[in-house]
Amino acid sequence: MQTVSQTEAMQKLPELLRDAKSNAVVISDGDEPLGAIVSMDDYEVVRRAKIDNSLTAMNDLGAILRREAAREGISLDDLEKMLDRHSL
Repeated sequence: MQTVSQTEAMQKLPELLRDAKSNAVVISDGDEPLGAIVSMDDYEVVRRAKIDNSLTAMNDLGAILRREAAREGISLDDLEKMLDRHSL
């Protein structure tokens, strides 16, 4: 993995974009990493992982809500109405 300064990144952007196809390029401000240029393939892996994590969290939350509703004696119909009132 290559690390370059912000200034170098601005000066060498076309070269860094070519390099990023095979290895990530980290852009830093001194010792602080600010971001990275990555290949589209690597970006898609991260993007899919974020979506999968979000869906898993929603499923987990759904399971918790169903358990809590059952514990509190809330019917699925009532739970549906409550969710409808608060939908995005």
